[in-house]
Amino acid sequence: MRFFSLFVFSWILFALSPVSLGSERVTVASLDELRAAIKTAKPGSIIEVAKGTYELQRDLELKRLVGTPKLPITIRAGFLLQTRFIGRHVVKVRDSRHLVLEGFRFAMDEAAGGKNGLVSVRNCQDCRITRCDFSMRGAEDSEKNHTWLTLYGGASAHNQVDHNRFSGKRGRGYYLFITGEGDYVSQGDLIRRNHFVDRTYGKDENEFEAIRIGESRIGNVGGKSHTTIRENLFERCQGEDEIVSFKVGGGKFLTNSVIDCHGSIVFRDGNDGVFAGNFVIKTYQERPFADFRAGGVRFYGSGHRVYNNYFQGLDGTSMKAPLAIMHGAPAGSGAQGVADGLPASDCQVVHNTWVRCAQLRLGHASKKRPLPPENCEFSGNIVCETNDSQLLNLFEADGISFSGNILYANRSKETGIESREFSEREFRVVDPLLKQSEGLYRLSTESPVVDAAQAKYEFLTHDIDQEARDLKPDVGADELGTSSVRKPLTPSEVGPTAK
Repeated sequence: MRFFSLFVFSWILFALSPVSLGSERVTVASLDELRAAIKTAKPGSIIEVAKGTYELQRDLELKRLVGTPKLPITIRAGFLLQTRFIGRHVVKVRDSRHLVLEGFRFAMDEAAGGKNGLVSVRNCQDCRITRCDFSMRGAEDSEKNHTWLTLYGGASAHNQVDHNRFSGKRGRGYYLFITGEGDYVSQGDLIRRNHFVDRTYGKDENEFEAIRIGESRIGNVGGKSHTTIRENLFERCQGEDEIVSFKVGGGKFLTNSVIDCHGSIVFRDGNDGVFAGNFVIKTYQERPFADFRAGGVRFYGSGHRVYNNYFQGLDGTSMKAPLAIMHGAPAGSGAQGVADGLPASDCQVVHNTWVRCAQLRLGHASKKRPLPPENCEFSGNIVCETNDSQLLNLFEADGISFSGNILYANRSKETGIESREFSEREFRVVDPLLKQSEGLYRLSTESPVVDAAQAKYEFLTHDIDQEARDLKPDVGADELGTSSVRKPLTPSEVGPTAK
């Protein structure tokens, strides 16, 4: 009863938000009434759809709805998540600005849509999809790509997808696909505070990601989208070896929590990605299926930064390793001149913590990717304890420099640096004396990593707790003595009913 009261109270506060005060409001109770209200909507209009189930007998189209920053056009459920769309047709948002879709349940049949999505947003700017539930109906064995939500078009930019829940997808296709038209990719979109959960294993076949950003042919030649994926919770997303794939550059994956997912977050094509402040954790004692491997982050291309991340319990191998700094193919090679991943270059992996993970892959070659990493840095990291044979796998890693790292292999395992000569400035082999608290391993006052970093970075102003680093940064993701402690996100902190 207490939760219900708080829930109703928060929904009332939302309904009376400053954006909606003084706005024209209309309530509709049928699809015909909704379509009629859409045709007459103007800046500040609020269309509330009465609770109930609405079967789409034809596509629901929202075209040329143009609000303003202060007076958006809002189409929302009269009661949060109590208005449901079903059927074999789709929702199309077209050529709109400052439009808000809010509080709906989308449960249409996957067969109604394709790559353009069961809910598609085309050529829109500054539009928002918020506090919705996506739980489409579909078959696990479908060979067609049925994506649930797509942002695309030659003019798409600065849209926001926040506080939604995407759950239970079984067949091919993505929960969310951000793309474009021609050589253009939607620019500057924000994906925030969503819950992506229970993406069924697709036997590591393509097109089973939770989120895909862009096209390889665009990212391969330097194209960027500047997409930000921030403060989301990914749980049991097990479709393939890529949980999220950035196929263009400029993407940011920040302060997310990735729990019990198969595969890795992958910067597949494009440059200048950022992976920072994330928790990537496996809690399974036994694998949910034989091929399950929990990875961390994998990247190709140049200029990526990986910092302030915490990884625990990950058992991924090969390309699904807890860290994979990749070899690559020559530019212009591959089908239609699209290289199958360019080698990592000018990338920085600094101030991260790996605890009880499988070995990290610093260099990973194949026949089609023979070119080693160049001018990359691995600095200020903690890699400790392992259930693998060693902590690090250094393969043709001459193009990677090292400084200020702490290694500690438990139970007589190897660190992986035994076959090469490194100075203590590059690697210290010592117990970091981490202390477990609420399932995470944090620094202790006795830890030798305190004030032990060998290099400073302008972008490294805060730690994983978003607290300031001091003048002598500690090694790893955490800075000792900060006043707050971040934890992995929980379902109550994301999705439609979160604050």
